[in-house]
Amino acid sequence: MTALALPVRQGTSEWIAERANGLGASEMPIVAGERDGLLALWAVKAGLMEPEPIDAATAKLFRFGHLMEPVIAQAYTEETGRPLRRVMRMLQSREWPVARASIDRESAVKGERRAVEIKNTRSPRWDRFEAVPGDVQVQTQWQMYVGGYDVADVAVLVAGSDLRIFEVPRDDEWIADLLYLAREFWGHVQAKTRPEIDGSESTRRTIARLHPTDDGTMLPRSAEFEQLARDLAAAKAALKEAEGFEGTVSNAVRAMIGDDSGVEGCFTYRKNKDSERVNWPAVAAEYRTELIGRGVSPTALESIQGAHSEAAPGARVLRLAYKESAS
Repeated sequence: MTALALPVRQGTSEWIAERANGLGASEMPIVAGERDGLLALWAVKAGLMEPEPIDAATAKLFRFGHLMEPVIAQAYTEETGRPLRRVMRMLQSREWPVARASIDRESAVKGERRAVEIKNTRSPRWDRFEAVPGDVQVQTQWQMYVGGYDVADVAVLVAGSDLRIFEVPRDDEWIADLLYLAREFWGHVQAKTRPEIDGSESTRRTIARLHPTDDGTMLPRSAEFEQLARDLAAAKAALKEAEGFEGTVSNAVRAMIGDDSGVEGCFTYRKNKDSERVNWPAVAAEYRTELIGRGVSPTALESIQGAHSEAAPGARVLRLAYKESAS
């Protein structure tokens, strides 16, 4: 079954807005548990918060990845002899309209239904365990489901010079499992019922964004809260014990290695490259002293400082205050 091509072009504001109405291939690894961020994805899709802004370093990686796409696509064609064409539209499943996918390229060979996912990376994860990481396999299976493709190739340029091409066959049983998870997740989105909480940093940040302040109300103590408090106390004690053991073992290894660089196949113990940091508060204090010595009034300096100061909201901190109630 062929997909429906939505009338939005990749990269436009309309395309970004349309992403909110469905689950794309790049989001399915989160739904499938291959990447963290399920609560954040739910909150965004349910309209409870805006996506987290992309930091400058990640934006730069995305930009260069986009610029490298045609180069990798050309290298793929030279390697395989298979011409490619771009798919500029967002695809939507005719079977379940929530399912969306944006395809980097597809085979231009007549009669062939082959998607091509293009990656540009320096990550060492491509050399660990499976040739294609699990999140990328989920992404390509979703693309094949939405677009009606029979097979997908992953063309990945590793470290700027090593082109690797992997064929990922369509797996309808896997796709059925992904559809089950996606429908369950989308049910949470539609009902605005929170999915199960996990221990990831992404979940902590999402909760902090959804509930940035407190209103002074203290909830009544209950059996459920008491059990959570006991669980948290036990977890903290176990973590402290584990950290102590980890520190002891690590220090034993450091002492045994001494001045050597490590142990083959077991450890490395090397010095990182030296770095230089500027102590800006100390620099500002010295400039302040210098300027006052040259006759600049402290009031003028305080005015400059005030113009470049902004209030930072305090973080909400969870502290364990549990004590067993008297029986």
